[in-house]
Amino acid sequence: MKILFSLLILLSLTNCKTTKYLGQNAQNEAHSLTLDHCPDGGSCKISVIKNKELHLKTDEFGMNYPEIIEGENYIFEYIFSKNTDYADGNYKEIVLFELPKNEISLLLQDENLQKVNLLYGRLCYCKGESGYEKVLRGKLDLKRNNSEVIIKLEFNTDLPQVIKTIEEVIILP
Repeated sequence: MKILFSLLILLSLTNCKTTKYLGQNAQNEAHSLTLDHCPDGGSCKISVIKNKELHLKTDEFGMNYPEIIEGENYIFEYIFSKNTDYADGNYKEIVLFELPKNEISLLLQDENLQKVNLLYGRLCYCKGESGYEKVLRGKLDLKRNNSEVIIKLEFNTDLPQVIKTIEEVIILP
């Protein structure tokens, strides 16, 4: 009887479905989700960091980098990581932008994308074709209904890029 009961429990556990959600990190600030639809040959993840602000800084070598500091807004971070099998083969594309906490809807185009500090980063061993830059060409259509956010982004940069569009529906933490 114990064996039958154990088999029933095991069978019921293996038939459970999981649902995806924006999981929390230890600081209870960043929430992330691995995405199913992503360009071939890579994986994609979107994260939301609450109570922060986003700034583009420049180091002593003239290279741009994002700085995330304390604030009242949400930071969206989309990361595409390319699968590689060789040393020094790390390749990532990162899209970052800031959503004011009380904003319900946004429709921004070209230079106005900087109202949300939209940044694109290409991180790889690609001499002269990597780093972060402001996105000044594209369109962001963002709608928020309570905690649900619909993101539609199309953009182009001066750096080579795999990610040119992002269409996601996420739940804010």
